[in-house]
Amino acid sequence: MRRMRHADVAVVGGGILGCSAALHLKLRDAGRVVLIERDAIGAGTTSAGAGLLARWSAGFVPAWGDDELALESYGLDFYRELSRGHRLGHRAIGMLFIGSARASGRRGLQALAHRDGGAVLTPGEVERLTHGFIRAKGVAGGVFDPRGARVSAAAAARALARSFSTRGGVALEHEPVGSVRRRRAGGFVLETSAGPLACESLVVAAGAWTNAVLRRLGTWLPLVPLVATRLTTEPVPTPEALPAIQFCDGRRLYVRDDDGRLTWGCGYERPPRYALVDREAPHRRDGLEADPVPEMEGAARELTEAIPALGRTGTIRAVHGAPCYTPDLRPLIGELPSQPGLFVVAGDNYAGVTHAPAAGRLLAELVTGARDTSVDPRPYRPERFDDEYRTEAEVVSAMRLTGARTALAASRRAA
Repeated sequence: MRRMRHADVAVVGGGILGCSAALHLKLRDAGRVVLIERDAIGAGTTSAGAGLLARWSAGFVPAWGDDELALESYGLDFYRELSRGHRLGHRAIGMLFIGSARASGRRGLQALAHRDGGAVLTPGEVERLTHGFIRAKGVAGGVFDPRGARVSAAAAARALARSFSTRGGVALEHEPVGSVRRRRAGGFVLETSAGPLACESLVVAAGAWTNAVLRRLGTWLPLVPLVATRLTTEPVPTPEALPAIQFCDGRRLYVRDDDGRLTWGCGYERPPRYALVDREAPHRRDGLEADPVPEMEGAARELTEAIPALGRTGTIRAVHGAPCYTPDLRPLIGELPSQPGLFVVAGDNYAGVTHAPAAGRLLAELVTGARDTSVDPRPYRPERFDDEYRTEAEVVSAMRLTGARTALAASRRAA
């Protein structure tokens, strides 16, 4: 029989959220903290992340407000400090939100400017700001946020894990969790490939596998993984210090320089977008049966009048991830009242890299019983939906409705 290992807190999941939670637990002196990852740190959905850091709540995501803006501001400052001692590909290049030449592009810019209090750049100003990379004739204008930045998402996760380890944390890689059970004396026992591990508190930060872990404890949360894809192009000339670019209408295409290539992505609805809905997440996603690249490249061609480079270069790499969404598009952070000692940090809603530092900080504050937390935890309570949703398909319908309603409200306020 293999020897029982012990921890005060065990964190299941070595993506950007789990690594941030583990580090912030050590920063709050949470005792012996063990981080457990089934593959390598940052190898799952985090590795497919665009790595864009922005104040998304300043108009780009209408469902979010001041609470999320506080999360994002902390994240921007945190990564800047972390980059001083770690290599995470951090570049403070700013974020340029663009509206296409369509009417929807103009409305999106007005909503951004209304929430952020900034001025809308003219098409000519956008072209000059990007040194001609974006052509004036293809856009309605832009809103530039100089605080925006970029990182390599996987490198950022590894940097968080290294910082966690230097503070005495224990990071276990390539150690899948087979089962989880409660101990009679309190706490939990995790059966892993390397043997059992007992802990007083358990944090589940397993991304698309979160519910697979929770089900072993008789719990399910309204959280749905949707497949997203990041593409990397052949080498393409780009101006030095090109801002990260995010279209605020249409398929919401984003693009950034990636050491002489372009990294970009956009929304799509065809398979494999919903391949994981109401199914257990696969071990890897690079082998998905459906290929979204042709549809994505078609969306890019629609914007070549704005960004000619998108039509002059081919794709050399496609990476799939499965960011998780919730009905109200806000993350799940905190303890489950029905399961004392069981905590969750999940539901990145496609902004996990930006939100991870503050989400990890809030989670650590709740685990350690802080009286005053950095942000109000109530909007993120994991069990706030009660039993309203019973399937992931119902979560998809709710998140779509939330997005449509808040976008319409933002448009009306801007008008």
